[in-house]
Amino acid sequence: DKNFNYEVFLEGAKKAFNLIVASYKQNSLEKARDLISTNVYKAFKKSMEENTDSNSKKSNIKITNIDASILKVEVVKKLARIKVQFLSTQDIENGKTRSKKIKDVWTFEKDINNQNPNWLLTEVSVE
Repeated sequence: DKNFNYEVFLEGAKKAFNLIVASYKQNSLEKARDLISTNVYKAFKKSMEENTDSNSKKSNIKITNIDASILKVEVVKKLARIKVQFLSTQDIENGKTRSKKIKDVWTFEKDINNQNPNWLLTEVSVE
């Protein structure tokens, strides 16, 4: 697609990352529901429930920096798939604040005929 702009895509991906991570950490994943595939949503909900059960003490997390880069782009028939690496610095506060650098690799998908500008998060891995 000659109209596709990598910089615009990465800015949108960083916004989605911020919203999804914040929604997950605040146990309010519904805020980001339209950006997440059904399978990822179910996995996140299950993880949230497990963390709530095992952790009565809540942590506040603030993302202070996000760098994003595209690792892979593929188009299969009418489905575009873009794998993005996020390097983020997250301040975790649970009594005292500590910064943590986290590397995530997320895959976004979109039907190229769909006029909706949003991409769907379909796969997540954390290193």
